[in-house]
Amino acid sequence: MSIQIRNHKTIIARIRKILRNDSSTEKLLRQCIYSIQIGSNDFVNNYFKPNFYNSSHGYSVSEFATMLVRQFAHQIKDLYKTGARIFALFGLGQLGCTPNAIATHGTNGSLCVTKLNDAAFLFNQRLIPLVMALNSKLTDAKFTYLNYSPMKVSQLTL
Repeated sequence: MSIQIRNHKTIIARIRKILRNDSSTEKLLRQCIYSIQIGSNDFVNNYFKPNFYNSSHGYSVSEFATMLVRQFAHQIKDLYKTGARIFALFGLGQLGCTPNAIATHGTNGSLCVTKLNDAAFLFNQRLIPLVMALNSKLTDAKFTYLNYSPMKVSQLTL
């Protein structure tokens, strides 16, 4: 996401040049909705691929989720510093229920890959307090948590 933030700063500079006015640029940025979802690839294509990445050797799933949310917090604050004020922050969905996850990891008879869904749950459990803290600290902005996983897999029926 750091690359996207850098690119966003480049776009802001272009907008400033077009509008020729800092206050108009700031007003425009305050009206934009920043819709962000991170974490899926970090777990699916990094943490749970120990043959390619060593993340799972250095962190427990819980520690990795905490580290990702801390990193996300810094990135959100960077966006805030650029003038962003309206944020839609998405939690992770059922990572273990995708066809790729099931084919790669197997399910041991359950509907989905439990360890991937557990990782998503841990990430979301850390993201929710971050959203609440950001709303308390940065009162001129609005942060909304959007839940991809409103129900547990055990509640699904076939």
